[in-house]
Amino acid sequence: MAKKKRKKSFWKDIRFKYRLTILNENTLEEVAKLRVSKFNGLSVLFTTLFLVFFIVSSILVLTPLKNYLPGYLNSEVRAEIVNNALRLDSLQEVVEKQHLYIANIQDIFKGEVKLDTLISIDSLTTMRIDSIKERSERENAFIEAYEEREKYNLSSFTANLDLGGIQLFRPTSGIITGHYDAETKHYGVDLAAPSNESIVAVLDGVVILSTYTADTGYLIQLQH
Repeated sequence: MAKKKRKKSFWKDIRFKYRLTILNENTLEEVAKLRVSKFNGLSVLFTTLFLVFFIVSSILVLTPLKNYLPGYLNSEVRAEIVNNALRLDSLQEVVEKQHLYIANIQDIFKGEVKLDTLISIDSLTTMRIDSIKERSERENAFIEAYEEREKYNLSSFTANLDLGGIQLFRPTSGIITGHYDAETKHYGVDLAAPSNESIVAVLDGVVILSTYTADTGYLIQLQH
């Protein structure tokens, strides 16, 4: 019985209507009146909150604002973001090459690097001039002496060499990536070998050049 009385009392209290009256202060005339209960107030409050939630949800779902929600990014926007990131990375690489090129050109103008140490202009955009190893004095002296000694030596061009019985050794194990082609001024055969693979000379000879270039890397030249 006590529970039923409390329940009836609760519903009676929540549905009890209060009268809100607005009076004219001077004449005490009733301007407006409103009868409202707690139940009506709660109903209006929840209805307003529902409408606000519905409007906000509709705006987020039906407009591009939904792409800013975590985990709601569609595939097209994701693909565009990835493409933009790749473009940005490519542009950054181009800018770095341009800065490197300008820095190397400045070093050339300042006389800090010799022009004969550059194999091609393209090498100016791939590495810093400071990392190019110059020839030592001993190497320069040997090359000058060899060039002076062989300046008027025409035997290598006129002599009929007997190649019979000569056994050429394979310099290294690998895949041929470039063949000899005089038309393109490619006077050699390119081999792509695994890292740390041993390299041997095809014949007995004398090392006339040992250096490092930006295009070919470490270079050893032999005179057979």
